[in-house]
Amino acid sequence: MVSKQKKTIVFTTLLITKKAWSIFGYIKTVFEMVNDIKTSLKKTEVKLYHQILSVTDLLNSYIRGLRSHIRLKQKVIYKNQDISYLVSVSLMEDHFRYYWNYAYKQYYFSKRLFKDFKIRRLVYPYENHPWEKLMVTARNQLRASTELIAFQHTSLSFKLLQHFPGKYEKDIPIYPDKILTVGNILKDVMIKYGHYRDGLVEAGCALRHPYLFKLVQQEKKQGFTKKIAYAFSSDPKGYSHIINNLISVFGNSEYTIYLKIHPEVSQKAIIDKKLPDNFILAKHIDWKDIYEQIDLLFYDDNSVGVEALKYDVDVVYFGMAEQVYNSDRLFKFNGNKYIVTSLEELREFIFEYYQGKLRKLGNRRYNHDYLYQYFLPITNERLEKFL
Repeated sequence: MVSKQKKTIVFTTLLITKKAWSIFGYIKTVFEMVNDIKTSLKKTEVKLYHQILSVTDLLNSYIRGLRSHIRLKQKVIYKNQDISYLVSVSLMEDHFRYYWNYAYKQYYFSKRLFKDFKIRRLVYPYENHPWEKLMVTARNQLRASTELIAFQHTSLSFKLLQHFPGKYEKDIPIYPDKILTVGNILKDVMIKYGHYRDGLVEAGCALRHPYLFKLVQQEKKQGFTKKIAYAFSSDPKGYSHIINNLISVFGNSEYTIYLKIHPEVSQKAIIDKKLPDNFILAKHIDWKDIYEQIDLLFYDDNSVGVEALKYDVDVVYFGMAEQVYNSDRLFKFNGNKYIVTSLEELREFIFEYYQGKLRKLGNRRYNHDYLYQYFLPITNERLEKFL
């Protein structure tokens, strides 16, 4: 969104859906969004970024993309093992997945944007994807005076490798002028494990999470409800493995299990068999209603394990969900956090927990203090960093 002579111009991306029958519904949604923006803002013009690109821009984006396949010039050794072939296959797979298409289109769109508009400061969500690096490149080429502020906008885990650049990436000119995190904890984690230049990463505030700072009127549960929820990540590849493990332990038992499918994942595509009667598909049940009922929350690679600290709910990292990376997002947490990494550990944990042999998560004051360091509340002083 930019302002030109007191006229607001909103640029948005038109995504192409893979399902042909969804195209008309998607276009209808886009037009509704455009009308909402025009209604809420006076003197507003809305453009799809494809309208800004010329035919030459589009041709150049495809030509550069097709020629962008990375080929190794030397061996890659990891822990004394030659993994060159695996890396080459991975690079080839990425190339033929066509991801470069969006990145290079964004590069030429950014060139148009910086050429046609004198932008003092541009704020964008930081995930360190290729299109972001190409946007920085376009800024460096055409409008060095424009300040780029990147907002690290939610929780993250070690699985999201792009947030932790290597030492050889540190001095490449592909980064914004400032990266503002959602809070102090993730600022410290990114600086400790990623190779960023000094002063690049600072704490901002949790612009997307104002709901975490509202007071909750919640009656304290008396005893156990024997209701448990599982918060799934946005990566559907592990869903079947997770569900099978849960069925092995809880299927047709006295426990009620809420399966909270991630909003971006199709429930129909994931659930391909009849579930036990005590398993509830909870994708469309509000989290607040779930928190009021459950004793335990199992989670893997998502923010829910952090956000649940606002409520009187014990959280358990489900280590069986991820076979390669530690996807636990509760960094630097010194409260009572439980972790299960096998079916045996899960069964033992459930037995001891409901026998009252384990301490509950405990100190609500500590949990809230931790939550508000992870997601810093919005203040005028913190907002100034973005403006």
